[in-house]
Amino acid sequence: MRLYAKFLAILIPCFLSLAGIGLWYEHRTATSVNTDDLTQRIGALTGRVATAMVRHNAADNPSLANDLLAPLGHEPSVVCAEYTSALRLIASYPRGLGCRNAQFDQVTDVELGEGVSLRIAMTESLIKGAVGRQLQQSTLTFLGTLLLAVISASIGFRLIVGRRLERLNQAMTVSTETRKRQSLADDSGDEIGRIVATYNQLIRAENELEEKLRRTNLQLNESSQRDPLTGLYNRLFAQRNLDPLPNPTPPDTGFIALLDIDHFKRVNDTHGHEAGDTVLKAVANRLNACVRDDAVVIRWGGEEYLIAFPNVNPEIGPMLASRLLNSIRQNPIALAGGEGLSITASLGFVPCCLSPERDLKTAVEWADRALYLAKGNGRDRACVLWSDRDSNGELLDAQLKHGDITWVASAAIDRRDDRNPSDRPLSA
Repeated sequence: MRLYAKFLAILIPCFLSLAGIGLWYEHRTATSVNTDDLTQRIGALTGRVATAMVRHNAADNPSLANDLLAPLGHEPSVVCAEYTSALRLIASYPRGLGCRNAQFDQVTDVELGEGVSLRIAMTESLIKGAVGRQLQQSTLTFLGTLLLAVISASIGFRLIVGRRLERLNQAMTVSTETRKRQSLADDSGDEIGRIVATYNQLIRAENELEEKLRRTNLQLNESSQRDPLTGLYNRLFAQRNLDPLPNPTPPDTGFIALLDIDHFKRVNDTHGHEAGDTVLKAVANRLNACVRDDAVVIRWGGEEYLIAFPNVNPEIGPMLASRLLNSIRQNPIALAGGEGLSITASLGFVPCCLSPERDLKTAVEWADRALYLAKGNGRDRACVLWSDRDSNGELLDAQLKHGDITWVASAAIDRRDDRNPSDRPLSA
């Protein structure tokens, strides 16, 4: 049952009960008071009539006796009156009838002398009728007042309680179903106002908790996509954000570079794993420093790094490869003991168009083939692979013996478009 219906179910019976008690008490009081007043008034009138009859010797004058009885006839509650002398009817009200056939509730007999008496007969029915009419009028007045009270209480309940609770319920429903939390404006200090204030505090606390959770999730998501040693993005980031590879803006193209530190195992074996970690972090910093902001440097695994160039002019691909190699070889890396360690790297550098669907896996496979060829031809150099087919139009195999290749070594660029680049020595 709704709260408003419960309110009326309690309010109306309470009002009716109070009304019944009040009307019963009023009826009882009015009946008693009116009866007492009538009895006193008739008693006084009877005394005056009796005195007048004795004074004027009305027993010998029937006409006068009837005139003296006339005031009693003006009292609604007097049914009849008889003035007798020696059991003989001298005067009566109603004249000539007296009380022989009358029905009455109360009789007052007054002895006026020897054999002379005055009888007054009354009834309470007229009193009760008057009281009943008065009670009926009071009942109608009270019911009207009750109706106005119920209407006023209903309007007040609706304004003070119902509408405010409905707004609170709607806000809570919206917050539950849509997760869009709505605070309410209610500055009153009553019970509902305090409930609304508590609800607003809960909303603020949930919003703060959700924002904190969102930031934590972002941090966790960021942490899960970062390499803890170098701070670079990791393979998970690449799989989520670079697959498929972004489409470049023509006439630019995208490149994928796969870089491997040369003889990294010797660093760990000779100088220890702490020195190896220093080299990995130094290489990460140097790669980040030599690429543009739109390029992404990723620690692919172990001593391998993946660099994605989303928008690059195809003509400067070999130049970018040379820059990457120079950033690694140009200065020795300072180890913890103050010793400087010179290192080099090998690089496989391929355009993203080698993967028709621009999927990351295929592009990395071609970059890995180019890297394998660079390492097999002396390291400290880059192999820029421009085509995935040999001179006969067949797909290149893993050995990459034929194809459109540019070699980058010792900061020199040699663009080769001939059929067999391996029959010519690498640039010095």
